[in-house]
Amino acid sequence: MRRSLLLGWCSLLVMMSGGEAAHATTPIDSLERIEATGVLRVGYGDTAPFSYLDNQGNVVGYSIDICQRLAKQLQVQLDLPSLEIAYVYRTPSNRVQLLNSGDSGRCVN
Repeated sequence: MRRSLLLGWCSLLVMMSGGEAAHATTPIDSLERIEATGVLRVGYGDTAPFSYLDNQGNVVGYSIDICQRLAKQLQVQLDLPSLEIAYVYRTPSNRVQLLNSGDSGRCVN
């Protein structure tokens, strides 16, 4: 049940990112990596209002808010003591490469 719910969340994020991550690693591989490392990698770009750096240098935006909520749910459902979010800057030219290499997680806008 827990895996089904998490798989559903990851599938939703893939759809939200335009389906471009469909050929990247499977959601289960991503979940296993998150469990093992305690880190969720979130790709972001300079695409306000979805993701961007604010005046203080913090990654913010609508997509970032969604990813932060997902991270809280993942932490609870994977029973992790903590879950770090590592923000990975992406550009249109390196987006697919980051997804394929695993350097950017499923939360990508």
